[in-house]
Amino acid sequence: MLNHLRRRLGDRPLPLVQRSDLQALLDSLRETPGTADAVKSAARSMYLWATRRDLVESDPSGSLVVPRRVSRERILSPTEVGDFWNSCTAHSGRSLYPIGLKLVLLTGCRPGEAFGLAESELARESDGLWWTLPAERSKNHDPIRRPLSNLAAGLLDEAREINAQFGHAYRGRERAESGLILDGTRNSWGDWMRDICEGMANRPTAHDLRRTSRTTLSRLGVRFEVAETLLGHRLSGVAAIYDRHGWDPEMREAVEKLADEVQRLAQS
Repeated sequence: MLNHLRRRLGDRPLPLVQRSDLQALLDSLRETPGTADAVKSAARSMYLWATRRDLVESDPSGSLVVPRRVSRERILSPTEVGDFWNSCTAHSGRSLYPIGLKLVLLTGCRPGEAFGLAESELARESDGLWWTLPAERSKNHDPIRRPLSNLAAGLLDEAREINAQFGHAYRGRERAESGLILDGTRNSWGDWMRDICEGMANRPTAHDLRRTSRTTLSRLGVRFEVAETLLGHRLSGVAAIYDRHGWDPEMREAVEKLADEVQRLAQS
């Protein structure tokens, strides 16, 4: 969190930092309120340390307000989906980030689920590759089981090739040998989204890809229960109590439909 403060404040001495400087930083983190909260706490700790040593006369961090997140409704249009995919391909090379962002679109997973995917989470079954997100990495603390389309499985092969060639140089030996296929941080995948989607109006975020995936599944006629299960949402009401069907064949069909549609849009 101190990195956010350093980038915003630079080498400015603490006595010259105004409350408005810190509030502008928090406002810029509106889309990630958890990060904004952590930055505010870091600023409070920093000024508490400084005031106890008489390095500053006042603490401007006390009245800072963490902005409430405005619910986004942004999805990529069909044309933007094709442009996004082709831009990711153009940005590919030595980085895992374009691959991970493509995976978010193809699976509807959360970005943090993609950037953390390990070999131990994958299993080859009779109908293809499956990815089981462990409960400790899941937002709702339930394991999430998803089929991966042939297109998505090919992306992981690309990631493995990048790791084999450049993993030790970019990630350090310990992380490169940890079994992670995709690895990344929120700040970095946000930066990559800005570069990849440069020129798009109301530039989308990585989480908007998840929303776009879900919306596209509906457009393709995938039934509600199947799409929600793919995204890892808990079903509610009577369906949650009485419907114990696992939806495996339907989910497999859905992800292949989604992959075909993305490829069609990229080629049109």
